[in-house]
Amino acid sequence: MLSSALPLYHLTSNNAMNIYNGREYEWMAITLLLGGRRVTGLRGIEYTAEQEQEAIYGAGSQPMAIQRGNIKYSGTITLTGSEFHLLQKACGGSILGASTTIIVSYGDPTQGDTMHTDTLIGCTFSKEEDKWKQGDKFTEYAIPFPFLRKQAS
Repeated sequence: MLSSALPLYHLTSNNAMNIYNGREYEWMAITLLLGGRRVTGLRGIEYTAEQEQEAIYGAGSQPMAIQRGNIKYSGTITLTGSEFHLLQKACGGSILGASTTIIVSYGDPTQGDTMHTDTLIGCTFSKEEDKWKQGDKFTEYAIPFPFLRKQAS
């Protein structure tokens, strides 16, 4: 069993050791395409896949198995105010009901990183709000979205 004290090593599926360069992915190496357009006013992105699971019981008090059910995908994209208003305009004035694909790529091959791309298919926006408060230097909008599936490459 590997200890978390060995951050530069990784066991592959054939149990061979690979040595990493010790670098982590950085925010500056992320590119996000929303509806085919590169988003420059991106402040954050998070997305989750969650599967229903239920323990099955028989005789006794210990579970016999864990059964799996539906998979649910959801996320939140955080945009600057100007980027959010561009998105509203592109959707005909409101993002509600719009459906698109979001492509998230990160990694910098020039620094030795492996490129990673997640394609979030069937994203729809479920919330739209405007907000301002005293002292704001800019606005930021966190927009939740469900989606149909994620393809990673």
